[in-house]
Amino acid sequence: MKKSSVILAALAMVLVLGAGAGSAWAYFTTYVEAEGGYVVNLGDTTRIQEDVTYLHKAVTITSETTSQPVWIRVKAYYAEGDLTIESSTGKWSKGENDDGWWYYADIVKAGETTDVLDVTISVPKESINEKIPVEDFDVVVIYESTPVEYDDAGKPVPNDPKLVDWDKKMDKDKDITDPYDGESQIPDGNAQEGGEGV
Repeated sequence: MKKSSVILAALAMVLVLGAGAGSAWAYFTTYVEAEGGYVVNLGDTTRIQEDVTYLHKAVTITSETTSQPVWIRVKAYYAEGDLTIESSTGKWSKGENDDGWWYYADIVKAGETTDVLDVTISVPKESINEKIPVEDFDVVVIYESTPVEYDDAGKPVPNDPKLVDWDKKMDKDKDITDPYDGESQIPDGNAQEGGEGV
């Protein structure tokens, strides 16, 4: 009798624990954390490099490896006098109507760098023989980038101030769809059927 009581008690214990196991299992499967997802890059990331040698700045702009293709323009200011801005490769050109901007002719894709734009302070002839401290020269160089837009044929719109929208802002309230469903609104530099650039 003693042996059957122990077996019955053990069986009763297994049934009681088994009945509660479903609730415990549901708790643990309901409250499990997960990691992962998709990285979404909105917009472009660029950085400027200015190599200074006395009265000269060699300016380049690099598009980060996660950036979408962009157009670049640059403007330089010097309060104390005149600047000479030149492109030795011809890929930079002065904007129309003397707007002060210099436009880069090529699309700058992810990981690429523009050619050098040379910015030199023009020193008056009477100051040529003077050694002026470099700290006295404060040339400010600013640049802007804007995503490349594509026409209906899938060709990039040229970097022409009349055609490129340099005032475009990202619409942060716009819904972004799944980039793999064919209706992506996330630009990747390629024209997509059914998609549109942000």
